Amino acid sequence: MPVSEARNQYMLKNYKELLETQIVLSGDLGCLHKEGSSELQRDIGQVERMLKALIKSLENKPSYPGTLSPNYLGEEPLIIMHQ
Repeated sequence: MPVSEARNQYMLKNYKELLETQIVLSGDLGCLHKEGSSELQRDIGQVERMLKALIKSLENKPSYPGTLSPNYLGEEPLIIMHQ
């Protein structure tokens, strides 16, 4: 596993655990009903799957030296010539 992929997976795991801890604490303090807690847990799982897919797709995307990504208007990438 490349270092960047390992780092991204580690960060994702930490954020997920942080959210889950806050949900549990909110429930324990009576700020969140059990139904709301279950719904949030499902949402976290869905977001986690989407983020993993995004991370994987970005890591598999080829990068070409001297090329910037296309802008969000769909224009062609800019080429930077190094002197």
